[in-house]
Amino acid sequence: MNAIEIGNITKSYHGKKVLCGINLSIPQGGVYALIGPNGSGKTTLLRILAGLAKPTGGELSIFSHPVKQGDGISNVSFMFEPSPLDGMLTAYQNLKLRCIAVGAPIKQVFRLLEQVGLKKDNKLVKDYSAGMKKRLELAYALLGSPELLVLDELFNGLDVFGIELLSDVIDQYKKQNATVLIAENNISVVEKLADYFAILYDGRIIKTIRQAEIGSCEKDIAYFLKESIGQYEKSVKI
Repeated sequence: MNAIEIGNITKSYHGKKVLCGINLSIPQGGVYALIGPNGSGKTTLLRILAGLAKPTGGELSIFSHPVKQGDGISNVSFMFEPSPLDGMLTAYQNLKLRCIAVGAPIKQVFRLLEQVGLKKDNKLVKDYSAGMKKRLELAYALLGSPELLVLDELFNGLDVFGIELLSDVIDQYKKQNATVLIAENNISVVEKLADYFAILYDGRIIKTIRQAEIGSCEKDIAYFLKESIGQYEKSVKI
């Protein structure tokens, strides 16, 4: 059983197609990176997967459970904008409330705060830097140890320290046989982190690549991205 099955998903806004028949199977365990230029449809696809937007056509499922708009699925956590954090609470208070909501033990709060490099103090989240909020949002998403974690632009706005820290957290998380789907513009960050890559361009998955394919040659993921888009553009013009 795959973690995610996406079958011929389409999405149109005001008559304009944003997604044009997305087909994608994501295996259980490991990190799957969804990459592509801005405007290629990455966030739209993730929002449909989360049940926050309704597709124009097609079907999708998580752990064989059909996804419907507004229908939550257990053991799955999503990280999107806008932030779910309450700025008038501390990091600990935000995570404690999340623990109550998902039925997780409070002791997870202290472990996750330490993992993402934050402290249990009286500082309000509204006074956090953008990078600190990102780290807390990841801890928030990880509470309850979900089997599937879906992240939209996790590394956006992070400094080198934050990128390295959260990369380590994700790497440790996937070792628990969990699955991560991350949409990311900063492809150099996910190049070593991801086990699989799907290139989304012009509303279509134009290529999927395994980490092993990249490791077996002297090319990087940026090369595959540029080459795949170039080949697609040529095929459209023919």
